[in-house]
Amino acid sequence: PPQTPASAPVWITSKLGYLMNITEPSPKRCEVHAIQLPVDRTFQAVVFALSKVLPDLKPVHVEPGYSPIVYQLEMVSDGARYVVHMEGAEPGVPGHALRFSLLYAWVQQEPPGGREPNTDNGPTVR
Repeated sequence: PPQTPASAPVWITSKLGYLMNITEPSPKRCEVHAIQLPVDRTFQAVVFALSKVLPDLKPVHVEPGYSPIVYQLEMVSDGARYVVHMEGAEPGVPGHALRFSLLYAWVQQEPPGGREPNTDNGPTVR
C-alpha cells in the first residue's frame, strides 16, 4: 500500500467535490487517489492526452491484480525512466466491497535500468 510521509505535499480537489487527492511522497513520485469517476473512461482519456503531449510515452503490458483495470505507460528520456501507472475498479466488481469506483495512479521517475519497455499487449490507445 502507498505510504505518504506526514510532511509530503497533499492536494485535495474542491472542484471535484473532494473526490480526488494528489500526494507527493517523494521528489520522484506522485500519487493520485480518486473515487466515483468512471475508471476505464478516465484512464483512456489520460492515455490519449499523454500520447498527444509525450509521444515517446508508450503503453506497456501489466497483468491485472486486485484491480481489474490497469494501464501503464513508460518512456526513457534524459537518462531516466518515467512510469505512469493507473489501476482501478468500477463499482460492483466481484471482490470489491466499495459502492463507488476507485482509481489509483502514480507517476515515478526511476533509473533507466537498461531494459526496454515491454510494449506487447499494452492498452489500446483510442
